[in-house]
Amino acid sequence: MRGLALAGKGDHPAAVRALRESLALRRANYPAGHWAIGSSESVLGAELLATNSRTEGLQLLQAGCRIVTKALGPEHPMAKKATDRLVAGGGTRAACE
Repeated sequence: MRGLALAGKGDHPAAVRALRESLALRRANYPAGHWAIGSSESVLGAELLATNSRTEGLQLLQAGCRIVTKALGPEHPMAKKATDRLVAGGGTRAACE
C-alpha cells in the first residue's frame, strides 16, 4: 500500500491522501461490510491519529475494527491487528464488537 509506505517515510499528509484514495476505491468496488473496507478504515484511522485528527481517526478505527472482526472473526490476524490499532489509539476492545 502506497499510503503505508508514505507513512513509514514520515510523510503523513501524503499518506492520508493516499489512504483516503485507497478507501474510496475499496468502497466503490466492494460491498458494504467487506473486510477490505474495514482494513482500509482501520489503517487510515491510525494515520489520522498520527496527524492529530483524533475524532475522525478514532471513528474510522472503530468502524474498521467492527467490520474486519465481523467479516473475518475476532481470532483472525487482521481482526487482531485492527483491534490493536484501536486500542493503541485510545479505543477499547469492546468497540470492535
